[in-house]
Amino acid sequence: MSHGKGDGRRVLVIGASGQVGRQLIRELGRQSPAVDLVAASRSDPDPSRQVDLSRPETLERLISDVAPDHVILTAAATNVAWCETHPVESRAMNVQAPASAARAARRAGASLTFISTDYVFDGASGPYAEDAATNPINEYGTQKLDAESEVLAADSGNLVIRTCQVFGDDPRRTNFVIRVADQLRARERVEA
Repeated sequence: MSHGKGDGRRVLVIGASGQVGRQLIRELGRQSPAVDLVAASRSDPDPSRQVDLSRPETLERLISDVAPDHVILTAAATNVAWCETHPVESRAMNVQAPASAARAARRAGASLTFISTDYVFDGASGPYAEDAATNPINEYGTQKLDAESEVLAADSGNLVIRTCQVFGDDPRRTNFVIRVADQLRARERVEA
């Protein structure tokens, strides 16, 4: 299936305005100019590229409309404390949305890469091997582990990548490292 650019590989990045998504778009664009990159996020100015993880139908519509060869899902509710206090809302975003995206990707004939976390482990004896036993100790880790299962069950060509403490350029100042620095500067209590 050709999409009119390069070798016809169309990659849809969902969560392109987030920290991982922004960097991924930069790197893929720089290193793979033959790839037709389509960026989508909750804040995209183009309504056809807007997605809302709390509304799975927006993911399904987007994947169907874009007809990608591959989907990379970087979007998630990543504030661990918020997930603890909002388990129903965060589960919709962190489990149900990835499951919907994986099913929509399969229907579109696309594979999906899901960005997960090392929070699926308990932190007692890392670094962890790919096949290490999981043991999440909070709601966020449990949700991401459940989402991994949904994504992998949807298609054997899907991939899960577990990240650890993502930090770097973040204009919204929401990543953990920047949040801690801001809280320390303000002489606020830091919970970790």
